[in-house]
Amino acid sequence: MCFAVHQLIEAVVWARLAGNVSADGGEAAVLACVLIAPPVLPTLLPLSVLLLEPRGARLREAPFVALGLVVSAYLGAAVLSRPVRVIEHPHGLEYVTAVDNGDGWAVLSIVAVLGSALLSGYRSIVAFGGLNLVGIVTVLVLYAETFDSLWCVYAAAASVLVLLHMTRRRRLPDPHRLHGIPLRPLVGS
Repeated sequence: MCFAVHQLIEAVVWARLAGNVSADGGEAAVLACVLIAPPVLPTLLPLSVLLLEPRGARLREAPFVALGLVVSAYLGAAVLSRPVRVIEHPHGLEYVTAVDNGDGWAVLSIVAVLGSALLSGYRSIVAFGGLNLVGIVTVLVLYAETFDSLWCVYAAAASVLVLLHMTRRRRLPDPHRLHGIPLRPLVGS
């Protein structure tokens, strides 16, 4: 859902660049975009996976949440420290922030976000992580400068797997639904 909201807000940024949105509205959308993707997702996604897992399996997710908190704190501070510049490219937007060593922080963010999903005990969450790994590599190879913009489009589409997981989980008997017991764990707990 977060990826989809990010894309809706980015549509306002595109409209700002086309002159169809006021400068104030456009600047608010730019700030919202850079506050959602870089600083929020590295903590939100691993925390969400941790909370989905059965209690005994949560320990394997904790390092990703801790890494996500560190990444989120730094990126949030960097984004808020200076104005954000937006560069329009043919297939996406590039957000220029005050992040030092952006590639290193991007790798740490990817590890936090996808590591937790790839180690989940649920096949649909692992598939979500795997599809996003493919999406990340594809976007980095083809459109590195517009990475944040394009990866969120891909991740929003892949999030259908999370929706399917939650729908399926709701139909499970009480021990599975209420206590987070996976039907067939991929990784031993």
